[in-house]
Amino acid sequence: MRKVMNQKEVDDQWLADRINISRTSVNKIINGHTDPKLSRLYQIADALEVSILELFR
Repeated sequence: MRKVMNQKEVDDQWLADRINISRTSVNKIINGHTDPKLSRLYQIADALEVSILELFR
């Protein structure tokens, strides 16, 4: 996920704002400290304009 964010030149706060969660929550997802629901992964993928599979490459 971080790789995609770097390619899109977006930061944690931008993503947090786009999917209406805290920056801390975004960091927890990125760092593997929490397992997001599938619906949240769809929101992230949609915000980054990629498929869910791209988040894990």
